[in-house]
Amino acid sequence: MVRDFEIIGSISDRETFVRGSGIRELRLLQRDYGRGDWRKCKGSTKVKLCYVVCVNNEGYPTSLDLFKLYRTLPDGEPELGLIRVVDESGESYLYPESRFVPMEVREGYEEAARRAFAGTVRSIG
Repeated sequence: MVRDFEIIGSISDRETFVRGSGIRELRLLQRDYGRGDWRKCKGSTKVKLCYVVCVNNEGYPTSLDLFKLYRTLPDGEPELGLIRVVDESGESYLYPESRFVPMEVREGYEEAARRAFAGTVRSIG
């Protein structure tokens, strides 16, 4: 399963807020995973968001800025070599993974990294 974040802390303040027949998707859960004491829970943890830097925007000069930091979303098509990126339009689209390199950004530095990588170069060539 591809996610746009990585859990980096333990889950705390765990709370069950729906149980058994109160779960709207209970039939699907039971069909796919079997009967059990199903519950919906919530909690808190630290996560690391996933970012990529565009290294090739050929064919997409208005959608992708070269050397700019972009946020990824979890519903890409990794088996096809595609990742979902929030581009210059503010919408998310599938792009070839080969146009980007992953970038690790320390917690609290996301905005500073975005500003640092927001270059003025719009395309290759």
